[in-house]
Amino acid sequence: MRTKKSAKERAHTEGRRLLIAWLEEAGNSQSRLAELLGIQQSSVFLWKEGRARPEAHHRTAIANVAGIPQDAWLTTEERDLVGRTSANDASKDGKADIAKPAGRTGTGG
Repeated sequence: MRTKKSAKERAHTEGRRLLIAWLEEAGNSQSRLAELLGIQQSSVFLWKEGRARPEAHHRTAIANVAGIPQDAWLTTEERDLVGRTSANDASKDGKADIAKPAGRTGTGG
């Protein structure tokens, strides 16, 4: 009987799939990736096995070294949060200017 995967497990699956594909390419190995990232090979092993996922600074490095998008490791909820944060940042920069009615406090009533 198959169980439904959580969003976190699905994120692991996508990141893992891309990591495994990169590792299977000629000349790539867990120890080489670990060396390039300045980490222990056991960390790469845990990512590959789905027992852990890279922290944000490692996801950036993996993106640079292996071309695996940083968001491949994110859950749906985390992706949504990143999208909302990006939209808020764009709004602050005037790129997504949303007009608010004058004199409204949003408290209802």
